[in-house]
Amino acid sequence: MSSKERVLLQGVPHYVVHKTRDGSPIFRTTVDFNYCERQLLELRREYEVEIHAWCLLPGEVHLLITPTGRATEVSRFMKGLSCRTALFFKKIHGEESPWESRFLSTPVQPSQWVLTIMRMIELLPVTRGLVQKINQYAHSSLRMRCEKTQTSWLDDPEEYLRLGTNRDERRFAYREYLRMGNNPKEVDFIVNAVTRGLVTGSDRFIREVAEKYGERVYGRPRGRPRKRPSQDGDSPPGDDSEE
Repeated sequence: MSSKERVLLQGVPHYVVHKTRDGSPIFRTTVDFNYCERQLLELRREYEVEIHAWCLLPGEVHLLITPTGRATEVSRFMKGLSCRTALFFKKIHGEESPWESRFLSTPVQPSQWVLTIMRMIELLPVTRGLVQKINQYAHSSLRMRCEKTQTSWLDDPEEYLRLGTNRDERRFAYREYLRMGNNPKEVDFIVNAVTRGLVTGSDRFIREVAEKYGERVYGRPRGRPRKRPSQDGDSPPGDDSEE
């Protein structure tokens, strides 16, 4: 597998990151953020892609998506998003887009890893120091998922649906999971995988992917993602919204 090849798997979630050069902000105003959010919804309808989680940072887009059609729908979706936001940026700000030429991605085994990455994405505004409370940040899927008043167009993965028998139970269980916070070792493994274009999952899953591509496409994690909690508790760190 050459350094430019990308591992994309049909019907498998992918953690996708697109950054700007030198961290230059492409989303400078609320108008920029809102435009990109609308494009996520429109492109979801246009391509055979499900969106499970998303977060827009000033110079980055983080997505957890599954190509339900061909695996290449991931690339088509990201090309569409990059082109549309680049054209909008030039129209509004009169400058060329600062997007890097390639997005980063890692296929994610359908398992607890899916919830781990969902949590990591939706906690980004806090971990990056943009806000102190997770419900203060408007440009991610967190509010759609966890607030009763929000209309959600998210495609909830099976791992999330198994958290409860109805939306309220799932929302509460997921908030409990957010409260646990990120595991630094898990985050390091995921960041390494997405940066290097490797695979995120169990040894068995990674071996199956490696056999398909004819070589190793992973770095070995330590242990497994922590399971969600089942007991009651306080609100997630930095979350003071109502249940």
